[in-house]
Formats: sequence, structure tokens, C-alpha cells
Amino acid sequence: MQICPNCLTASLTTEFRRCASCEWQARELNGVRDFLSNSQREDRTLQDYTANYEELAKKNIVESNIDRTFLSRQATNLAAYVGDVSGASICEIGIGQGFLCDALLRNGADRIVAVDVAISYLARFIDTPKVEPYLANAESLPFENEFDLIVSTDVMEHVLNVGSYLYCINRALVMGGRAAIRVPYREGLLNYSPHRGYGHQFGHLRSFNEDILRIYFEQAGFRITASHLDGYSPYMPRDWVMKSTVGRLLITALHKYVDRNLSHWSDVIDLPKPIVRALLRPVEIVTVVEKVADVGDARTSA
Repeated sequence: MQICPNCLTASLTTEFRRCASCEWQARELNGVRDFLSNSQREDRTLQDYTANYEELAKKNIVESNIDRTFLSRQATNLAAYVGDVSGASICEIGIGQGFLCDALLRNGADRIVAVDVAISYLARFIDTPKVEPYLANAESLPFENEFDLIVSTDVMEHVLNVGSYLYCINRALVMGGRAAIRVPYREGLLNYSPHRGYGHQFGHLRSFNEDILRIYFEQAGFRITASHLDGYSPYMPRDWVMKSTVGRLLITALHKYVDRNLSHWSDVIDLPKPIVRALLRPVEIVTVVEKVADVGDARTSA
């Protein structure tokens, strides 16, 4: 069911997309449904937040700040983690350049609601069959009991309120529905400081590991069904590798093998897992969860 992103409590009238409870009104911007809440449209900080990621989107469309072959490979990996999606109703929070959306469509997804705060990303999918682009914020997702699967990559580290993000994912999934969330793994945040030359107002706001992700997801009504360390690069060795003679010899040999035998360095993930995990540092983690309980609304459950 589609709900109002502003008050989160009322269904919308189909004809006018207007909330009968709070009078919020949906808009359409160049063919994209605008489901931002009133505060996201009017609050200066939230306007700046949206503008920040719209600026990044425009730059990434012209020249991606991350290697596109790597992004495509990461999307293929995550699509494999979630398995068969034939006939599934899916929401992708943070569609970005669309690599994961494309992978899920190839795997048989019946419907993908593409959500992003950057309209430049969404505009590219207006005429894509089975894809419904929504300009919306992950912290006020306008759906309830709607999706079989929610995927979200490289978003959770950016949101202003993790609790609202998790609440909205729980609410938008049907009971027993799944979510696959990819975030940076054990990442240092110093390089996101403007004192270090970071050129954007908003960046990564938090770091993650297995323990903190388990706390987050279990509190939010989910059961973790799988966890995958990912994002390996031959140029991101583990600390011990560069501190030992044997490690340096091994990583040099790996680089030579990659250069001679792999079409792209991201294919290093296809090498024997014990070698990859021993030598290389994972930069991302994918957590797959199942919804086992409704979080509820403290305003109405007290």
C-alpha cells in the first residue's frame, strides 16, 4: 500500500495523490513522482542534503567517481546473494547509476520501485519497463506492506537517521519479506572531513561491522539470514601483507596474475576464497535479512 510520506499514517487518494489526513500533495517532476515530505521540500538542511546528492549524481553520470566495471560486478554479486527474484515486487533504495536494477531485471524481477533523492539518477529510468522511479527519502519511504524484497546499496552510511531508515524498510516489507543491505565495512571516516579536502557538505556519517549491524537489524524486526564480505580489490591488501616480506611477495604475485589473466581487477573475487580473504581487505559487507516482526509505531502502540 502506498502511504503519505509526510504523516506516514494515511493512505492516499488514488486520483489526486493527496493525503486526506495532512493535506500533503504528491507532485510530478519531469515524469518522476515526487514523494518528498513537506519538511524535505521546505527545511533548509534537508534541502541542502538533497541538493548535495543531486550534485554528486550529475557528476557521476558524466564521470563515475567509482570504477563502473567494479560497480557492475558488485551489483552482480548482490543479485546472486538474493537469488531468484522471478515475479517479485522489489524496491531499490538508492538506485544510483542503475547497475543493480539492471541485474535484478535480468534475473526476472516483475516490478522495481526505484527510490532516490537525486532526480538525475531517476530520470534515466522513466521509460524503463517494470521500473517506477520515485523521488523519495529513505527515511520516509511512502509504502506499507508492499514489497517482497528491498535492496539498498551504499545508502545506510549516508542517511541522517538510521532508525527511521530501518523503520521504513520494515514497514514497507510484507511479513517474511527480505532486505539486502550493502554498506562500507570497518571504514575510517577521516577523509570525509572538509579539513582534509572533502568537497561536499554530506558524506559517510557512520561505519559498520558485523556486531553493530546485528544490533540494528534485530532491533528493527529482522532475522539475519546471510552476511557477505565483499568489495575486494587486489590494491587493498590487509595490513599484515604490507608489513611482512612474505606478504609483499604474495601480493606482488597476485598483481601479476591479475594483470595477465583477469579482464578486470574486480574479477579477483572469482579466485579461491581462502586466498582472497587472507590477502585482501573487504571494503563492503552485504547483510541479507528476513522480516520476522512489525516494528510498530510507538505513537499508536503505547
